Amino acid sequence: MLPVERGANAASLGTDALCVDTIAGSLRRGARRARRTGSVVHAQTDQLVPSLSTNASWDVPVAELAALRSTRAARKTVYEQRKRNERMYLSTPERT
Repeated sequence: MLPVERGANAASLGTDALCVDTIAGSLRRGARRARRTGSVVHAQTDQLVPSLSTNASWDVPVAELAALRSTRAARKTVYEQRKRNERMYLSTPERT
């Protein structure tokens, strides 16, 4: 798998790319600037650091193809099981 430098990729497409490294300062500043200018904000994250638990929910699937064995296992044991048990609250034409 080839690594992708998303900030450089966005810049190569002609947009202003802001690379940020902290939530407290640079992400907030970057978000304000992006709203004004239409820039792309790129926040580098560590895939091995767990994120905080919240009550918010949206379907962001665990990567189906991943280099880490633990990510592939999470896809099979957690994501796919939860997806099977998911209930649709709203129907859309493609789901009916």
